[in-house]
Amino acid sequence: DMFRSHLRAVLRASAYGKAHLLLPMVTGVEEVRRAREILEEEKEALRRRKVAFDENLPMGVMVETVSACLMADAFSKEADFFSLGTNDLTQYVLGVDRGNARVAHLYSYFHPAVLRLVRQVLETARRTGTKVSMCGEAAADTALTPVLLTFGLEAFSVAPVSLLPVRKAISLWTMEEAKAVTEKAMSLETEEEIQAEFDANVASDEETYAEDLATFVQDYNGGMTLYWRPEGLFFVKHILVALTEEQQDEISTLRAEGSDEEADSYREEALASLDAKVAEI
Repeated sequence: DMFRSHLRAVLRASAYGKAHLLLPMVTGVEEVRRAREILEEEKEALRRRKVAFDENLPMGVMVETVSACLMADAFSKEADFFSLGTNDLTQYVLGVDRGNARVAHLYSYFHPAVLRLVRQVLETARRTGTKVSMCGEAAADTALTPVLLTFGLEAFSVAPVSLLPVRKAISLWTMEEAKAVTEKAMSLETEEEIQAEFDANVASDEETYAEDLATFVQDYNGGMTLYWRPEGLFFVKHILVALTEEQQDEISTLRAEGSDEEADSYREEALASLDAKVAEI
């Protein structure tokens, strides 16, 4: 059937690179056990045909239903890893169809019930030694970064456009600061209160980052363009920088002396150093 065909395809592909098998929408341990039985059957069929595959192909589960969250300890005995899917989990926890415009405003991963389940799953994964990553909008929301770090999340699965902002957000927090924010947020009882608390922290961090960035650009006589994404994420769209007046004077002096090659070399070195500083930001 279709499931067996998919398993065979993943197994055969695993011979050419690292592959993981992820089971979506799991609600019971029996589903994982049966999936593993079928996987072993397909492995044996490939062995008989002498088809190469990864004998140790990891098989994990998507933790995106309430039952999967509550049974995470049992799933940890059957699965090699977890992927915490926050988009579907949020709508199932809150009973909200995020595709329905009439109730979509009720959908929020800042709801304390969602956060408590996420914390429970991550605590279970840490206790049982199960690797876990998180995907979905929550993983990419930098307002949640300190909370997820405190909960013990180590792997963030985000879209390419969110990779650098999330990395920057992680670098802005010490664990002590993150734990303090999380403790306060988790003591609140409504989505509105928690959202307001996180927004205040994001604004503070972004202001500090903006000041640091502005200082850097000012030092190099440059300019910058900043904008806000709809969810409030601070983002540097473009940085235009120039050489300092001293560097420009040195280049002019070298050219006046007829040392064009030396001037070009000096300019290239200065620009390379400048690029390195921009890359650090």
